[in-house]
Amino acid sequence: MPTFRATRHHILGTTTPLASMGGCVIVPKGTILPKCTECGNEMLLFFQFDIEERFELPFQPGSHLVVLMCAECNEIPTFAHHADGKLPPRFWKETEGHFFVALYRPDQEQEERQTAPYLEPFSLDFSLIEGDVYPCDSLRVGGQPYWLQSPEQHFCPCGEQMRFICQLPENYGFPKCPNAPEQPDSFSPDDYCLFLGNEVYVFGCANQCNERAVWVVVQG
Repeated sequence: MPTFRATRHHILGTTTPLASMGGCVIVPKGTILPKCTECGNEMLLFFQFDIEERFELPFQPGSHLVVLMCAECNEIPTFAHHADGKLPPRFWKETEGHFFVALYRPDQEQEERQTAPYLEPFSLDFSLIEGDVYPCDSLRVGGQPYWLQSPEQHFCPCGEQMRFICQLPENYGFPKCPNAPEQPDSFSPDDYCLFLGNEVYVFGCANQCNERAVWVVVQG
């Protein structure tokens, strides 16, 4: 399975590309953007992209992944233990409410929605990694996860295995806008980070039984 790395470029103009970091989030029309259940603040778009055929992932091409998190509540997801890796029904309802991940099917009409203007917006270009080398200093899509600790395997409540989508390296910085406040517990006064800057792994249900059937693992 091929592996791709993302290169980011400053967004010029007003239209948000399908693959981007910061700025507007692209969601199905009529979607109500979530707010943090811990503090009530809006969540920020950290990254989003479409699943492309060339990624050779077991998801419908054109499906759209979004990853958002609260700017104030910079915390990791809870390391809940699930016997045999089986996730409970509607597991996304049991996670902390300071982040939101979804994999939207491609047959939905989409629209741009503004999130809090704290992060510099970038478009993402994906290029094939020759030899699938690691470490990588950017977002990686496809291939196999490179585990910093013990490998983890999980299964969706529908019975399907949660399949790897992408990986973000440790201490990956999301440059903040000049007037944005510093993020609590970030490793840099100039950058925001996702989940305290840990290595981030994103998995999805290959059946795509629910747009929220996406599982996040952090290691560090």
